[in-house]
Amino acid sequence: MQDKKYYYDEQIKSYFYKEYIDSFSKVKRKLNDTSLNSLLSNETKQVLVEIAKRIELKGYSKLGKDGLVSLIADNIMLEIPTILGDLTYKEIVFLEGLCKVDFNEYKFNIEELNLIGGLCSLGIMAKLSIEDKLYLAVAKEVKEPIKELLSNEEYMESLKQRSKGIAYIDGLMIHYGMLEGSDLYKLISESNSSFLNKEDLDFYLNYIFRSYEAFPEANSIIHPYVLDPEGVYGELRARQNVPYNYDNAEYFISLGEDLKSAFGKEMDLLRALLLSNNVEESKVDFLIIELIFNIKNEIGTLSIVNLLENNGVVFTEGSKESDELVTAVAEVYNSTPIWTLKGSTPLELEDRRKTVVKKEKEPGRNEPCPCGSGKKYKKCCGK
Repeated sequence: MQDKKYYYDEQIKSYFYKEYIDSFSKVKRKLNDTSLNSLLSNETKQVLVEIAKRIELKGYSKLGKDGLVSLIADNIMLEIPTILGDLTYKEIVFLEGLCKVDFNEYKFNIEELNLIGGLCSLGIMAKLSIEDKLYLAVAKEVKEPIKELLSNEEYMESLKQRSKGIAYIDGLMIHYGMLEGSDLYKLISESNSSFLNKEDLDFYLNYIFRSYEAFPEANSIIHPYVLDPEGVYGELRARQNVPYNYDNAEYFISLGEDLKSAFGKEMDLLRALLLSNNVEESKVDFLIIELIFNIKNEIGTLSIVNLLENNGVVFTEGSKESDELVTAVAEVYNSTPIWTLKGSTPLELEDRRKTVVKKEKEPGRNEPCPCGSGKKYKKCCGK
């Protein structure tokens, strides 16, 4: 496993974390409650404008901050049943957990990024920075309606039936990281699968647009943990001759339902070695998931070592245990789908390089190599 000093390094990752932490609203005064007005008043005017757009309000453009707060809060109060009715099973359950206390201390969790972003964009939840700690808070006005929704067994059952379609979308985004909006739309609208009901098209699209980031330069939707969208897009363009593979729907569903369930034998071995090397059982799966997403971003070896050491792993030069752990991490790296490789693993890319596709006419020396590396044929398999 080699360190790729390419587009991604520790500096980019640190920049991402800073940007994300700065997105939490700094509370300048003590919050006495978690009412809509109180939470919305902490947001910047720019954030309030984005919320107004998301919930499709009119007449917000000429308002000052106080006017925006009142307009959004009043609209949410009128539209609570509609807003909550558009949420997915996963979002409702996530909100239920947060409703138990007013201020939920937050620890960074990649798997929750799209849920947090989507719910905050609707104005019913807020990210708060209070005395150097991060919190999530659900507006108190929506807590009782959430409870009522959860008690509606018929409705919750219908949400569960639609949850496979949501898991499919999440799985696609986890696997590929960046997808053209038109491709994603076709996959959902033209599917004949039983888990994607065409009558629910708006339901799925609403989820996508509030839960995943837009990357206008590529007309694409990206996973919120893509650290360098420009770099990923540049690499994808270099691999235009490599097709996406959307055939294995069950794999995408399992990935979206529970990333841990998609762990292969490489992950299982790494998990066992981490447990024997000072990592707490309650933290080991979160650590592996963060490792997987860092690999998807092609974060280099040094950053991976830092991640493991920051979670209690001790590397001792020349020890059998450390050598086994390094080998296990390398196996996970080689078997993890990389976002710039269109969901291929490094091993699969290597296999393509070794097996030059036989054609009636050999590619021209200056044409893209058929292995999908993005290089010219003369500088790759045509050497």
